[in-house]
Amino acid sequence: MQSLAATILHVRSLWSQALLARELAHGREQGYFDGEPSTEAVDPVMLRDHIVADLDPRPSETTPMGQIAARFGLTDIEEDTLWLLACCEHAPHLVRFVEHIASTGMHQLSVHHVQRIVGATSNMLDRLARFGLIEIESDPRAPVHRRKLRVTDRVLGLLRGEGGPDPMVVGLATPLTRPAHAIDVPPALVAAARTAEDVLVLLVGPESSDRDEWIVAASAAPVLRVTCARLSEDAACRTRELQAIAREARLVGARLLFSGADRLLADAIFDRVVLATTIGPVFATAIASHTSERPTIVHAVSTPDGATRRQLWQRELSNAPSEVIDACTDRYRLPTRLVADVGRSLRARGDDVEVTVAAVQELLRHRLDQRLSGFAKRVEWKQTWDDLVLPPDQFDLLIEFVARVRHRQRVIETWGFGSKVGKGIGTTALFSGPPGTGKTMIAGLLARELGLDLYQVDLSKIVSKYIGETEQRLAELFDAAEYGQAIILFDEADSLFGKRTEVRSSNDRYANLETNYLLQRLEAFEGICILTTNHETAVDVAFLRRLSVHVRIPMPDEDHREKLWRAMLPEEAEVEGEIDFADLAREFIMSGGYIKNAVVRAAYLAVAEESPILNAHFWRAARAEYEGMGKVAFHGAARRQVG
Repeated sequence: MQSLAATILHVRSLWSQALLARELAHGREQGYFDGEPSTEAVDPVMLRDHIVADLDPRPSETTPMGQIAARFGLTDIEEDTLWLLACCEHAPHLVRFVEHIASTGMHQLSVHHVQRIVGATSNMLDRLARFGLIEIESDPRAPVHRRKLRVTDRVLGLLRGEGGPDPMVVGLATPLTRPAHAIDVPPALVAAARTAEDVLVLLVGPESSDRDEWIVAASAAPVLRVTCARLSEDAACRTRELQAIAREARLVGARLLFSGADRLLADAIFDRVVLATTIGPVFATAIASHTSERPTIVHAVSTPDGATRRQLWQRELSNAPSEVIDACTDRYRLPTRLVADVGRSLRARGDDVEVTVAAVQELLRHRLDQRLSGFAKRVEWKQTWDDLVLPPDQFDLLIEFVARVRHRQRVIETWGFGSKVGKGIGTTALFSGPPGTGKTMIAGLLARELGLDLYQVDLSKIVSKYIGETEQRLAELFDAAEYGQAIILFDEADSLFGKRTEVRSSNDRYANLETNYLLQRLEAFEGICILTTNHETAVDVAFLRRLSVHVRIPMPDEDHREKLWRAMLPEEAEVEGEIDFADLAREFIMSGGYIKNAVVRAAYLAVAEESPILNAHFWRAARAEYEGMGKVAFHGAARRQVG
């Protein structure tokens, strides 16, 4: 193909030279040019016929230009336009012809020149530009007829016989492979995927569904999946990326699937660059439904139900004990492709290796660590429930949280509450209370109780000043946590889940859009999320309505403070004498976090004096912590113990 392409390009260069020479000759006759480079007397029409008749006896679709013309439905004049611009880029000796014609020292032809030389109309040039086959100078100061033209690098590379995908598309769009196992695709989706009509097929549902597999199985053509989160935030750059993606799909005869397209579907660039230039169905997946200028077919998708999940796990882990199958079915709401990946990974370890829930969790943990590394870190807690002191009513709410996670399948699926609840079958909790009351520690204890990983979100890496980027990062975070059944923890969540404000500026509008996206995403969330805040009143009331559990953690009273003082002291610690825990609790009104700091501080004071921990060390440490809180500690028993 490359040698044939090179031959055709060489002869086309001669043809282009003849065209340019003819234009120069005409310009000299009209007095446009003072001179012209020497040229050979070659008839461009004869050369064009020679190319078709002699150099390419095979069907035109097998040549690079033939493929381009067939995919985009180009006319002969549009083909000639591409050839002329490509040859001016490819053949250095044609530059001097162009320079004479342009009369400006430029190396590119203008709209006017191409219209004169090959007869291209303005509509033809606009069409080629919309398809991403040529580029028209965008300088608004230049008159339209004088704007420079060039063929795009992708087209020039194809005409030179260069293979491989477009470098601009690599990393943005990935070819999807057909599922290894049969998937039951709704007939309506199959019909939509194979229609010849120009429609947008929108699949609405969580990432943990089989939406990608449905599309690949339903489509008769190959599918390129575009990860929308990777598209540029800059509008001009995003336009070029989408144009390259749409062009590549058409060149290879593939359908496009835009994954995680909630934000993109509201972008006018998407309508103009992709939907307006693509023939046949375009697929998109989103959390919520959207409208479009193109006719839209919406399909609601959901995570495979319990019976289907069990069949998947049974098929992929055929040698695993039934209790492992049951546990995986209850815990993980994975799409088919991920269950298959887990099965392949475990089988690769050998038939003699025991399949356990821990082994499955380790594989998924590795995936989650990779996906969440930019936004969150996995954390572990060494404390136990004995270290937690809470009022009974609040502790009961934690028991309810555990029950919601452990028994969700039975309630939602077996007992049929899923049909009543609709969206929002995940578990979301808010822990509110003063600083140091143990909100984050409780999240860690719950994760360990449930045998799940806890990922603490780094809000500084989530929130972005660039429009839309915060939503993209949140989408990645929620999607990853959803299928991996890990707990995501938003500490100091009021900074992200705060109340919407009256719109007085563009900043207010975009901040409200972020809040609206979070509300929408939480409503459809099927995973486990914990929020903590020191300022409950700062959280938007709409979030409070979407909570599964709201645990208000109060400042500990005197009895609870005494229990905390005692609970924070390890059995191994060297303590001498009687410790006045009751007096410490009475004198220093502190939360558990500060009490913990005081106990550790007392230990270091004692070690520094090469002494066991004495009552005085506790009082000195408590006083220092109390004053660090901005409170006066020198009164009552504190004066007697420290003075």
